[in-house]
Amino acid sequence: MSNAAPNMQILQQLATLPPQQQQQILRQNPQLAMFLRQVQQRQQQFINKQGQAPPGMGVGAGIQAAQGMQGQGGPMMPEQIPVGAAGHPGSLAHGVPGVSPAISTPPVGSSFRPKLPGGSAPLQPELPRLSSLRYWSEKLEKEGKPVDTNTLLYEQIITRDKANIEARAQNEQEKKVLESLIKDLKFYNELKSYRMKSIQAVNNGMVEGPPSIWGEGYQGYGHGFTGKTTTQFVYPQKRKKYSRIPESYIPDELMEQQAESIDEWVPIRMDFDIERDNFKLNDTFLWNLNEKVVTLERFVAVLMEDYKFKNPLFLDTILANMKEQINEYRTATNTRPQDLRVDIKLDIAMGNNQLIDQFEWDISDPNNDPEEFATVLCAELAVPGEFVTAVAHSIREQVQIFIKALHLINYPFDGSVIEQEQVRRLVKPHILPNESILRSRTQFQDYSPNLLEISIEELQRLDKDKERESRRKRRGMGRVGRRNGLVLPELSDAPKTIRTPIASTVLPYGIEVGPSVDSFVDIVESIEDPKDPKVVERVREPSAINSSTGTPNIGGNNGVVSVQHDYGNSLYVTIKLRR
Repeated sequence: MSNAAPNMQILQQLATLPPQQQQQILRQNPQLAMFLRQVQQRQQQFINKQGQAPPGMGVGAGIQAAQGMQGQGGPMMPEQIPVGAAGHPGSLAHGVPGVSPAISTPPVGSSFRPKLPGGSAPLQPELPRLSSLRYWSEKLEKEGKPVDTNTLLYEQIITRDKANIEARAQNEQEKKVLESLIKDLKFYNELKSYRMKSIQAVNNGMVEGPPSIWGEGYQGYGHGFTGKTTTQFVYPQKRKKYSRIPESYIPDELMEQQAESIDEWVPIRMDFDIERDNFKLNDTFLWNLNEKVVTLERFVAVLMEDYKFKNPLFLDTILANMKEQINEYRTATNTRPQDLRVDIKLDIAMGNNQLIDQFEWDISDPNNDPEEFATVLCAELAVPGEFVTAVAHSIREQVQIFIKALHLINYPFDGSVIEQEQVRRLVKPHILPNESILRSRTQFQDYSPNLLEISIEELQRLDKDKERESRRKRRGMGRVGRRNGLVLPELSDAPKTIRTPIASTVLPYGIEVGPSVDSFVDIVESIEDPKDPKVVERVREPSAINSSTGTPNIGGNNGVVSVQHDYGNSLYVTIKLRR
């Protein structure tokens, strides 16, 4: 009785649809088909009793008649909904295809809603939702009518369905928590088994002390066995030293003086080959001319240890090369503001990456900071910090080459015209006020950074070309010197930077001097800890099993270790240490 009103709305909606959509909805919704079969059965019984159907009884007329009967007799039963045997194209009188109208089916609940085919508009109006699970029984109670058994059974079913849906959702949320608890329980069971074996070993006199509870300990990378060595405090003067160079103490006063001094960086380039110097080293760095904390000798000693040079004679060669470059360092003495712009060319190869770039730089402007420029450039190109020092060194080195050339031709740095043709053609002309500062499109390729990825063979080829070029420059300088002519630095060809990789598996662009770390195979070896004969002789009698708790009484007569285990409640382990 309670399902008649919602089903009437479904019939009203179906009556407005064309026959094709009606049949499609019936095929997709078996519950609706069951309801229509029941209606057809009731309608057939009604026709048999009356003798004939009213003329023109289609779906629309049947619904109007059903509404009139519902208004006269309270809640409408399924047998009160007439469906005509003939009518307009929207009629449902033909029933469900392939289903006999004689099959009796139970009524359909009010929560049923037909599913429309894809692309069709939703049926209007939508079915109302129940405000409460006991909506129909409360309604009948308010009207003073008795609540029948079908209504109570219906409310009981939907109440249990809702509770089941909530319980299943709760179980899905608790599933992960349950898996975590099972994993923890398995771990504690294994830990308990291991601890009980350790306690049993102590009871039998096989081990004693901390290993009785905590086991042998971590036995990797030089660590010893637990309980076999005494704990010692390692003071700073006794700690392990990672360098053969003795440590030096720097006073606070000297540190303050160094912090207050002005930094003046000198570019240092080291190019040593095996044919001339008996060792190979290619490196570039900056040295502070006002450095007071670290001496040149100590810096070279640390450098040799980083590159693992064991011959002490190499120290004198490197130290003499550094002192020579520091003595040749020159600065630009500006008497008035001027514009001395030159092209800075970068060609830096490091690891399997090569950076090539070109830009203009004013060598007379003291506000230009090569380190800041290198930091921004490397951040934009997303290259490691190793390139920052290389770019800053290359800028300062080329600036120093131009300043040396200007000093050699006795240029006063006052903005006057440079008389030497070899130097003047490399200095950019002044920019006029009305002149555009934008470059032409033909120069974009030359003044844009290029980051290339090179192979090991290509890096070796670049290294050989660099050595060949350095030997050519040395021969050219020697010939010019014999003629007593003016020796100018090589201005047109910028020096390339190819650093010797450091032997390290941690630092960037380091190389592995040994086999690759991926080539090692893990081999598990069992090491037996030698037992002290005196300890082995002192074998204590195995303790009896506690009948109440089922655990052994550890400790024997001396009572070093005692265990009180109450299954499911508590586990107390008492260890008495010797004084």
